[in-house]
Amino acid sequence: MRTLRLLSTCVLIGCAHGGGPAAATSAPVAASASAPTVWAHAPDGWPRLRDGLAGGWHGTTAAGDQVDVVFRSIAGGSALAETFGRPERATMTLYHPDHDQLVATHYCAQGNQPRLRATAIGADGVQFSAADITDLDPDEAHLVEMTFTFGADSFDRVEDYLAPDGSHERTTWHFVRSASAR
Repeated sequence: MRTLRLLSTCVLIGCAHGGGPAAATSAPVAASASAPTVWAHAPDGWPRLRDGLAGGWHGTTAAGDQVDVVFRSIAGGSALAETFGRPERATMTLYHPDHDQLVATHYCAQGNQPRLRATAIGADGVQFSAADITDLDPDEAHLVEMTFTFGADSFDRVEDYLAPDGSHERTTWHFVRSASAR
């Protein structure tokens, strides 16, 4: 499987938005399958991700798009399950440590499954970059980078997608705690 390495920040096409862009802007991004990849170490970010995100959240974009997201700790605290969006078009992302790395597998509504690994972990955030992908059809966009920046009781999430034509798009979400999210 080809490993996609992003050399600069990518941009997103909204998989979670039914395959179309949501508050997206295009920008060129260079990618190279031969660039060395340095993965961040899970012990530095797993507790913050698992414990800090558990519960319901309401997200908005600058364009006014809205979504509810629920994070649940599962499997004895060894994984975090995220359900993103309305039930009829929901996506799921599973986060978990893999020995000393942190992994996210995104189950897209388009039917592909990008696997990302943490490339940067800090006290205020985690950045994931694409490692590989399964079941990608030629006409599907796919997630290549996802970044969380944590606030006191909020977080920002930037999703970067690669379109079938090679263009990149980005969506930035701002999430706040929601007692009413499922």
